[in-house]
Order: sequence, then C-alpha cells, then structure tokens
Amino acid sequence: MKDFYSHTILKNKISNIDEIIDFANRIKTYTECYTRHNNIYEISKSTISKFNFFKNLMLTTKSLIETNFKVSNLVFNKIWFVETGHQNSDMKKLPYKLHFDQQRYLKAMLYLHDVSLDHGPIHFGKIREDIKINEIRKKLPKNYKDFNLNDIKQIDLVVRPKPLIGKKGDLILFDTNEPHHAGLVSPKFTRKVLRFDFEHNSFNKHLL
Repeated sequence: MKDFYSHTILKNKISNIDEIIDFANRIKTYTECYTRHNNIYEISKSTISKFNFFKNLMLTTKSLIETNFKVSNLVFNKIWFVETGHQNSDMKKLPYKLHFDQQRYLKAMLYLHDVSLDHGPIHFGKIREDIKINEIRKKLPKNYKDFNLNDIKQIDLVVRPKPLIGKKGDLILFDTNEPHHAGLVSPKFTRKVLRFDFEHNSFNKHLL
C-alpha cells in the first residue's frame, strides 16, 4: 500500500445531486445521527443499514475510490454531513491547521453547492518524499494534539496548500496521509458537504 494517494476531483459522476441534498438535510432530524458537534451529523457503520439511500450512495463512492486509487477491499467507516459557518472556523485548531490524520482513511468529500474561496474549501499540499507519514503516525502518543504532533510544517512541503474550489456535485477523493486543512469560511457564508470515510486493513494496525 502506498504511503499516500494524491487527491483527485471527479465531475459528473454523481447524477442525482439534488436528491442527495434533500436527503442530507433530513439527516438533521434523526437523533441517532447527532454528534457532540452541533454542525456535524453522522451515519456510522452500525446505522448505515437504516438509511438505504445513503447505503447505495456509499457503495457507489466506495467503487469510485477503489477504481481511481486502484485499491480493493475498502471497509466503510462513516458518512458525515457537515454544515460549517464562519463561527465554526478556528484557524488555530484542527481541521483548519495543515495536518495528516491520526487515523488513516481514504475519503470522499461531496460538495453540496458551488464552493468558492469564501466557503472555505479544503486545501491540499504536497510533502517531501523523505517524510514518511505512516512511520510518524505509529509513534503518536494519545495526547498528540496537545503537542501538535500531526501538524505539517511549511518546511516539510514541496507544494504549499492550495484551495480546491468546485461545483455542486463535485466529488473529491483523497488520502488523509496527504497534507490538508479546511479553509476559513467567510462571514455570512456556509459550506455544506457529505464526507465518506473508508478504511483498509493495512492502515491503522498501530491502534489495535
């Protein structure tokens, strides 16, 4: 398995985007989808069977990731519906700082509307080849966030983070080993996305 897969953006792969948006907004009415964050709603692997519409969308997304990244046997973890406003953005905290994830996933992010710089698009950078994220991850202590141990420093980059603006229905595939951060949402703007998380049995053995 590669150390990381570069992000890619797929256009015109999700045909029923307006129907998806309608169902995404309904997630907020299901108490089993609530999280400790008032702007994030979750469909987990234990509850996905209750949501056939999202189960089918998840399987489509899984197939697209496996095809584009040439991987197999991905395992579904969760779907998040995230509705982010300016008040939710804190550039001193994750996910707004450039980082890699403590747990490795292959993810897909579906834009539910046109996303400009004001909407705080996801940003991706490119890290030096001599920096091995998988090895660093294995050594992270439980309090890694207190010491910013999964932050990516500018000196470690060969390409600085760039925003990925896009259109409603664009599907962004990425590996959480790739340096990334959320963008700041401007006042009076909101970003709405669906995010799909998939694991592989080779990814997070260090956590077992």
